Amino acid sequence: RAVSPPNMSSEWQLMIIEHDKHGITLLRAKPKENIYVTDEQRELMAASIFDEKLRRQELEGELILGDNSTSMLSINDFSDQRKVVTSQDMVWAGLDMAHTGDRDRHVFCAIRGDKELLALHDFGTADSTDVATWIKKFNKEYRIKSLNMDLAWSESVYDQLKYDIPCTQIPFGAKAEDVETYANIRAKMYFRGARAIRDQGLYLYTYQNNPYVDEKLVGELKRDMTNIHWLQQTSSNKLIIEPKGDVRIRIGKSPDVSDAFCLAAHQIPRIEPERKSNLNPAEDPLLKEALAEIMEDD
Repeated sequence: RAVSPPNMSSEWQLMIIEHDKHGITLLRAKPKENIYVTDEQRELMAASIFDEKLRRQELEGELILGDNSTSMLSINDFSDQRKVVTSQDMVWAGLDMAHTGDRDRHVFCAIRGDKELLALHDFGTADSTDVATWIKKFNKEYRIKSLNMDLAWSESVYDQLKYDIPCTQIPFGAKAEDVETYANIRAKMYFRGARAIRDQGLYLYTYQNNPYVDEKLVGELKRDMTNIHWLQQTSSNKLIIEPKGDVRIRIGKSPDVSDAFCLAAHQIPRIEPERKSNLNPAEDPLLKEALAEIMEDD
């Protein structure tokens, strides 16, 4: 039993909001319903809390994850319906290698098709050779179509894997292909990762014991993606993700899990935003392709 709402942005908060999944019975109680608390005491409690959202949580019993108006995802965006996965689906992987410090670690993620989380593993601060050996073992069981890794600290692992697995080192700060939309590759990666979950219904949990998925990291991924915010540059209107230093301060750790996930989701096909076009269908390659598929179905 737990009394009082947990801190906003905590993993407990996600578990309580998803209480049905975790077998938790939620009994809601509000201070104003407590007959042993006087009105004067309630006023003093309210006066001692300066943050409006925290006041609503503490006094009204609301479960608040924080300001999600510019979060990459909200908790309701995560699908609880498993999709059918076939053996022909490609496996896309991402690896975020740590630099130094207690809050940084190496994390590997793999996604099958656009439907299922296949691997989510924390290596801690293991040696790069141990990381490469683990990924080679995984690759023997699930052939990786493409492995993306952050350019910053991945050189050693890249050299050990590049002859066995198609690998790409990605500089987070480099220009994105959609130069008019995203400020850098990191922004595009995170938006594609968010769309994989929200729009394509990527399923994060596993029904069977999967030795490659650490279920604790699934909760951490949710916490990352609901607490990382996007911004729009004033001068160019390009989308950008808030600095990693700001994220560390807010959630108390480096977002290694979401980095690895978004690296994996970066090359999943057809995760593109809806767009309107003024072009004639014959001149617009995307509309032309869509019309061809419709005609073929007919």
